[in-house]
Amino acid sequence: MALRLKQMAQAVANKTVVIDHMNEGNGLRWVAGKRLGFMGQQAIVSGRL
Repeated sequence: MALRLKQMAQAVANKTVVIDHMNEGNGLRWVAGKRLGFMGQQAIVSGRL
């Protein structure tokens, strides 16, 4: 379970990075990046705890 959570967190982190690089002038991608970033942080924290 923990390994799966870490894999999910890594995938979310990767998507967030991609969106961050593509968010110039694109509000929807910026919002999506913020949401994925928050979800990624929560998943990573949960995985470490």
